[in-house]
Amino acid sequence: PDLSTLTAMFSACAVHGTAGLPYANEIFRQLEMDMASARKQLHAMAVADDAVVSVAQGNPNLQGELLAAYSSYMKVLVESGDPAGAERVVGLAKRSGLTPDIVMMTSLMKAHIKVGDTRGAWREWILMPRRGVEPDAVAYATVINMCAAKGELERVFSLWDQMHQMKVEPTPHLYNTIIRE
Repeated sequence: PDLSTLTAMFSACAVHGTAGLPYANEIFRQLEMDMASARKQLHAMAVADDAVVSVAQGNPNLQGELLAAYSSYMKVLVESGDPAGAERVVGLAKRSGLTPDIVMMTSLMKAHIKVGDTRGAWREWILMPRRGVEPDAVAYATVINMCAAKGELERVFSLWDQMHQMKVEPTPHLYNTIIRE
């Protein structure tokens, strides 16, 4: 299947959460193997990752579709609570010459939050601008909701102020979080 089909398949797996993870892993494995076979026969996952990177570099058409496929796979990993898998996908995207987008980075934070790793989520929040990704309203809502759930009200209001300084328009859901706190 082409990358557009694979993207749709990843999205379908995401709907099923944890139950869809084995299927998404197989689709992703097949994607890596298909891309790798364009260069040579591969026998190990590390070699497959290198092949995906080399195929993606210098091919802008493939890069856009690959970023969409990676983002869809990230959604599956978030639903399954697999931050290590999500970090692997971000790393693979970067090695492919892609700049992880806001969807991928927010998904990575959500994967950490889902398993209770708020330190990991905060680390990704801090690294986001350093990676060239400017937080949007959804990213702010994700980190603010995490801090509110932990009772870190000073941090909530600091993030709220920062969001306004960056001229990011809050979502209605975020207004509700602030009002509740």
